[in-house]
Amino acid sequence: MSGTAGVFPEPFVTVYRLYSEGRLKEAQMMQKICVRFCDALRCGSNMSYFKEALKIRGIDVGGMRSPQLDLERQQTEALEKRLEILCNDAGIPLKLF
Repeated sequence: MSGTAGVFPEPFVTVYRLYSEGRLKEAQMMQKICVRFCDALRCGSNMSYFKEALKIRGIDVGGMRSPQLDLERQQTEALEKRLEILCNDAGIPLKLF
């Protein structure tokens, strides 16, 4: 299970659906968007990106516990801008609530 899919399940579900329907070219294009989401969330190497992305989507999961650190304001703003672009490209909402 992809950690990124826990934050943004929509593109991953779409890849599976398209593949199951035999729409391989479209599935391949959506897979590339999935990779961009993984990259934006640092491929799970820093869990604060996952938590911040969930907060951006409207799901407050709290902050990081020591010794981990929350993202700085500039990092959060950059992440939100990047996710807005990705969600637009993927045709999914950034905000859930």
